[in-house]
Amino acid sequence: MKNEDELYALLNPPSSDGWQPPQRHEGMRDADPDDLHPSRGFTLIEIMVVIAILGMLMTVVGAYVWDNMKEAQVTTTKTKLVQLANGPLSTYKRRMSRVPDSLQELLTESDKNFGNAWCAPVDQRDAWDNDFRYEKLSNTKFRLSSLGADGMEGGEFEEADIVWPDDFTK
Repeated sequence: MKNEDELYALLNPPSSDGWQPPQRHEGMRDADPDDLHPSRGFTLIEIMVVIAILGMLMTVVGAYVWDNMKEAQVTTTKTKLVQLANGPLSTYKRRMSRVPDSLQELLTESDKNFGNAWCAPVDQRDAWDNDFRYEKLSNTKFRLSSLGADGMEGGEFEEADIVWPDDFTK
């Protein structure tokens, strides 16, 4: 068998234009095809940096979404109060010539409402799933309220009480 230098010269002959392959030296080896392309993966540091950036973005976005969700619950409760006052309660008052003594009366079926209940139980709950409070002021007037997010009287911001019609006429 021929030695490595002879084999190298045999496999890399000089070309007709005079170009010659580089001389083989001691310790030189043939290129591995896998070494011709750099690694295509991510390093641990790169992955950690991306995770840290995503964590910071989620913190900022999460706080914004949380605040908007609280505002949306207040808006939803105000809307439900208006719908209950201008819908079932107003219809009841028009057909019965008085306001109900309690919201429970709206859940009973009535011939004056074509044999149907005036509203569903879900219509009498706020965005925090608490029952609306109802106060009959006279035969023609009433007050509806929600105790807010905390479910207790008083409070500020989303925990503040929402009262119809008081908070809607200012």
